[in-house]
Amino acid sequence: MLTKQLKPAVEAILFLQHKPMPIYKIAETIDETIEPEHYKAAIDELIQDYQSNERGVELSEIAGGYAFRTKLEHRDMI
Repeated sequence: MLTKQLKPAVEAILFLQHKPMPIYKIAETIDETIEPEHYKAAIDELIQDYQSNERGVELSEIAGGYAFRTKLEHRDMI
């Protein structure tokens, strides 16, 4: 249940970032008392959600953090 509650907040925070954000910074922003594995579970679900062919972006682990980026197959159109 906690993962479902965290997912939209994690998504919104990562959407607003201009560079990769590590889990500990996400936790500092939302609630440091929640265990990191709950944030990781929410991120893993978001990664799966954004793997759909209907999405133009993906959520990826980059440089020790997580960030949204344009999918490779759509970069030439932008």
